[in-house]
Amino acid sequence: MLTSKQRSYLRSVANTKRDDVIVGKESMSGNVIDKIQEALYNGELVKIKLLQTCPDGVAECAARLQEQTGCDIIGTIGRKIIAYKQNPDKAAIQLPDGKL
Repeated sequence: MLTSKQRSYLRSVANTKRDDVIVGKESMSGNVIDKIQEALYNGELVKIKLLQTCPDGVAECAARLQEQTGCDIIGTIGRKIIAYKQNPDKAAIQLPDGKL
């Protein structure tokens, strides 16, 4: 479980990051989830953009993503989702300590 300090740090890192995955009319299908899981494994922090053609809402897509990948949803901004999952083999992002 991430603290608010860690979430804030991850949001600041994601602020300068480009969109990693763009979701269209397929919504959160198996192929899209696989692509997101691969991006999470490689970079730990993923920024996902939902196009207007995506039939599902942002909250629904975020909930499905969290359920199927086990990632932490850092936040949603408009039609974008920021997701984080620490790589057990090699941590690419050093989080601040969890103390508030």
